[in-house]
Amino acid sequence: MVCRITMLTALAVGMANFGMILAIQFLVQLKFRSMQSALHSSGTWPGVVALASISTVYAFMGVCLIQRFAPSCGGSGIPENKAFLNGAIMPGLYSRRTLGIRICTNILANAAGFPVGREGPMVSIGSNISFLLCRHFVQPYVREWIDVSGPGSAQALLVDEQRLAHATRISCTVGGACAIASIFNAPFGGLLYMFEEVTSLAWPLELTFRVFVATMFCSLLSYGLCNLVGSDITEFVIYAETPQDKKWSWGALAEGPRSAVTRA
Repeated sequence: MVCRITMLTALAVGMANFGMILAIQFLVQLKFRSMQSALHSSGTWPGVVALASISTVYAFMGVCLIQRFAPSCGGSGIPENKAFLNGAIMPGLYSRRTLGIRICTNILANAAGFPVGREGPMVSIGSNISFLLCRHFVQPYVREWIDVSGPGSAQALLVDEQRLAHATRISCTVGGACAIASIFNAPFGGLLYMFEEVTSLAWPLELTFRVFVATMFCSLLSYGLCNLVGSDITEFVIYAETPQDKKWSWGALAEGPRSAVTRA
């Protein structure tokens, strides 16, 4: 059961990261193709307006999704995730709705060109995925109906709740580590990030091996899928320098300071 949840978490997080990369790449390319079309057909200002308009539409869609369906997804999710993993009770933090909204808004925010990264939301997405998987597989084994008149019923209920909470937090830690490993291709980085930044109060001994195996698998899966379709993080660079074979010219080097002096 433990191994199944761990490997399914790594698989699901890797696939989610791959899908988000493809979606961001598609929206970014659509935005810049529209800008280039407006530039070639109408000039500079229509191109600028097209770029700003599409970015505004992306941003507006993301804001509407958050305000209408999941206001808790308005931030990165790291403070809430950290509080949950360190023992706080956070009702409604992880659900299918918050998972879908956080994925969609993360895609729209990056495609719009916001000065935000994928680190924080992706950690919350990974923890959300692992939370849902853990509850799906573990919940049937937890007592839901207990004879309150029987001896030791209260202790049995308490033990079951504690075990479920422990298993859930362990799985969420694995999911967050897989998220970091998938977006940065850094398995050890995912392990160290969750150990240092998020789970500050408790780190069970069993967790190190589980996180290591899961992050290695998730990182390799995400990297392999991106290479398979020819996608890479460099696709999101707005301006890419094209290398050209030109001879070195001292005159060209001195042109910059000379023009600055003459203009001054």
